[in-house]
Amino acid sequence: MTWESALVHEKLEISRLQLIRRSVLEFFDKKSLTRLKHSRLALITLRALTRFPNPEESKLRFILTRLLPFNPLKESPCTIEVFIFTSAKDLEILPLSIVAASESHEGSVTKITVVAPDSERSEIETLIDSLNISSTEVGYLSDEALLKDFGISSIKFVRGNIKMEIVKMLAGLVSKESYALLIDGDTVLLRRRNWATQGRYLLMVAQEFSSSHINYDKLVMRNYENRGLGFVTHHQLIRIEVLQKLVRTFGGVKEMANSFNNAASKYYLQEEVIFPSEWQLIGDFQYSVDNQIIDLANFSNLGISRSKLGWIFEGAIELEEIMSRLQWLRTKANGLGSLSFHGYKSGTE
Repeated sequence: MTWESALVHEKLEISRLQLIRRSVLEFFDKKSLTRLKHSRLALITLRALTRFPNPEESKLRFILTRLLPFNPLKESPCTIEVFIFTSAKDLEILPLSIVAASESHEGSVTKITVVAPDSERSEIETLIDSLNISSTEVGYLSDEALLKDFGISSIKFVRGNIKMEIVKMLAGLVSKESYALLIDGDTVLLRRRNWATQGRYLLMVAQEFSSSHINYDKLVMRNYENRGLGFVTHHQLIRIEVLQKLVRTFGGVKEMANSFNNAASKYYLQEEVIFPSEWQLIGDFQYSVDNQIIDLANFSNLGISRSKLGWIFEGAIELEEIMSRLQWLRTKANGLGSLSFHGYKSGTE
């Protein structure tokens, strides 16, 4: 039985071949829980695939990216901070996301900040007050305040998703810790990891690999080296010092925002094959700077239609009930790292 079929209590409408393929991938995901080191052969092969046409279409990526450990750091964990980025369409998921994030690190999570439009302030602050998580401070920060504080609120972004990419980068810059875990609002973390120690930290590798993202990174990163690694993972740990260095390579946050916006405008309006991805850029830059202290890790994520598990978000949920529902998800999808409740899979985006 696959994770999705166990979660939704129904037989999936997929072919036998698709079922076998899904079962094989989940087998490797589960194996990553006990793996201590990455497969050098897997990394060499991923890099070699970039020499072929359309490397993003290679089915080998789905296996190779799972030959990485899930939780390889065994030293004492250091403290981290968490930022969750949400909007009106994902507010139903937020209670689960917050509680799950508070339990996602083997060390201390000093603060969780929910970043969202000012129009959602009242509902989010009411939710935060009702949760009353004793172990971690939970706060709210508006998109508008972030953009204004960095002096880029006047930029007219070509699409809302580009503005959100910049908001994520800015949020990392206001972190009080050396490391911050950035999480998309539709994603719920199920398994705890040691995200960072005093000397090392994790960088997750995605199954997705987009040439348009790579083309942008080639454009803005000096001496860019394509290793065939995708980093669009819906959540990622960032080292703040490296993020600050990345921003400086653009000349500042305004220049970075303009670069993102200009590239996206050409992509949408002129059909250029260059598109900025905050996740890919952060991952590529961190690995180029910190590859000696980074441990590459398995993403271990399942994207699922939120409509198939609608009951899990229903009702005025108390903290105890949220924890119970999280435990239900963990039990049903035993071994899975995270769930992303994508609205597009149910036609809501």
